[in-house]
Amino acid sequence: MKLKIEQDELYFEYRGCSYKLSSHPYDPCLYIMKDEQIFRAIRMAFEVSELIEAFSVGGTVHSVVKDAKEHDEESFCRVLAAVIDSNRFECDFPYAESIVK
Repeated sequence: MKLKIEQDELYFEYRGCSYKLSSHPYDPCLYIMKDEQIFRAIRMAFEVSELIEAFSVGGTVHSVVKDAKEHDEESFCRVLAAVIDSNRFECDFPYAESIVK
């Protein structure tokens, strides 16, 4: 389970699959793409450029909600894995944080 940056694009590698991460510039929504289709959507999340900027220097991110948790790359990957495993097409980031095992 890890993030990979290739030519300004961000990928999440998990259980033998590579998921492209995409975002919407007008709404803090993160999309987990599989086979060029939206596989999961996480609202109240991040833009890909923000993630690349933070994690490429060992930094952290936190969501837009009040009292948001700080996430380094490892804990952020655990959130993505929880969303993929949840079988929910769409959720918000605080919910995704709450289902991490």
